[in-house]
Order: sequence, then C-alpha cells, then structure tokens
Amino acid sequence: GEGVRDDDFWRWSTQLARGVVGIHGRGIVHRALKPGTVRLANDTGEVRISSFKNACDAPHAAAHILRPTDKPEYRAPDPVHSFASDIFSVGVTLFEMATGTIPIPGRDARTIEDSAKRELVSFALRDEPSERPTAEALLEKTLELARGIEGGTPSNVVRVGDGWAYTEQKE
Repeated sequence: GEGVRDDDFWRWSTQLARGVVGIHGRGIVHRALKPGTVRLANDTGEVRISSFKNACDAPHAAAHILRPTDKPEYRAPDPVHSFASDIFSVGVTLFEMATGTIPIPGRDARTIEDSAKRELVSFALRDEPSERPTAEALLEKTLELARGIEGGTPSNVVRVGDGWAYTEQKE
C-alpha cells in the first residue's frame, strides 16, 4: 500500500489529534477510533470524528473489557478501554495514513521511511498504556513535527461529530 500525501498526512494528523483532545477534554473515551470513524467532511475536507455509539465517560470506560470488534486491528493490546487505548487506535490510524497498510508483527512503526512520521506513530503505538501520550501530548508532538516539515503548516480547524463541537484554536 501507499500512504497519503505528506501535506495531507500532517494536516489530517493535526486535525485528528485536536479532535481527540476535544473528546478526551470532555472526559469521553471514544472506544472505536479507526478510519471508518475518522472521516473527511465532504464540504470542507476537514477531519471529523464520528460514531459515538460506543463512547462513554472515562470513569465507566474501564468497566468495558476490550473485546474483538469488527476492526480488531485498531484495538489496543490493553485489557480495558481508556484514554490510552484511544491513543493506540489513533496510532494505528496514523500508521495506515503513513503507509497505506496496518501494522502487524514485523511491520511496525520502524518500517515507516519518513523519520517524522515514524516518530509520531511510534509515540502513539507504545505497548504499555502508561507509556502512551495524552491527547494533548500527541497534539503537541504532531504540531512540533509538522512545523519541521517544509509546507507543513497544519490546519487549526477540526469538527468533532455527533453534536460535540470543538472550538478553533489559533497557533
């Protein structure tokens, strides 16, 4: 497979990270982040996070044991849902954006040729939940790496679907 164009990768990664900051900032664990729930709005081409039917507030998320889903490859290797399991799912989505494929044993972030993308994906795909970044730290890392890319000025707009609006942030 082949990943998305560099400028799209950084713009969409930034928008996705901002959306997850907005969701987690409201105390919500999405529990189903994957390309099917991270979509581009037809009218603007901006990232929208949708499908909140499995979402729940963080204190109740740990009561939901991770089970096989329709897309188990996006599931964290964690025993329960948490903010950290959402971040892992974002990492798998970023990996797919970077490479056009999903990570499997023998094909992990180390196989991503672009060093900045490899660093970002590795940051989110840590095996241990306690070692994964918060959504805020992921956004900060995404902005830092995107700024280092020529023409990598990320968009500052993201809309979070299904009734949650996330306010614009200016750089």
